[in-house]
This record gives sequence, C-alpha cells and structure tokens, in this order.
Amino acid sequence: MTTTAKPSFISVRALTLATGFLAAVITLVLGLASMWRPGYGSGFLDLMASVNPGYANSGTFVDLLVGAAYGFVDGGVLGWLLANLYNRQIVEDDAGRMKSFWAVKHHDGIPSFWALHHEKKS
Repeated sequence: MTTTAKPSFISVRALTLATGFLAAVITLVLGLASMWRPGYGSGFLDLMASVNPGYANSGTFVDLLVGAAYGFVDGGVLGWLLANLYNRQIVEDDAGRMKSFWAVKHHDGIPSFWALHHEKKS
C-alpha cells in the first residue's frame, strides 16, 4: 500500500524570521570578514550598498550593523514572499484532499490551474 504525502502549509512568520535572520548573519559575517581582510566579499557588500539607502560598504562597525539590519529586512521580505507563494499553490481537489496546485486534475483531465482561467463555454 502506497500513500502519498500531503502538502502542508508553511508558517509565513517562521520562514520570514528564518530567512531574515540568515540574511542578517550572512551580511554580518561577510562584513566582519571584509573588515578583517579588506576586499573580501566586496561584491556582495557593494550590491547590498547599491540597493539599500543609508548603507555603504565603508568597513565601519556602525555600517556593519546597518547592513545586517538591511539584510534582515531583505531576507524577511524574500521569506514572506516565498511562503505566501507556496501556500497559495496548495488547493483542495474534488475529493476534499489538500494537494499541490500543480497536481490537481480537473474532472476532464485538464490541470485545475488551467481550468480555472480557461473555463469551457457550453
């Protein structure tokens, strides 16, 4: 007997905090490494400086904290977006089971995401 695993929802808050924390730690570690050895990770840190106002890859401790805060925000936004996109693709099939949006088939074999947007005219 084979059973198929049911997709479950991702906690939006948990993924937002986890990716925010991870991005902040990465930015902090690269900033510390760049302070210890100038030029290390400068490509990533310059990219962060180009998209985040108020942050410059200057190598100061205050700038390091500002970069880590921006990393937390940027990573959090990414985690929030990914969790919401994943949770939106989980739907209920005809039998009432939760399945991935891409795996549910419409009654005539057409994938449900296609059938929802292209209803047949009778």
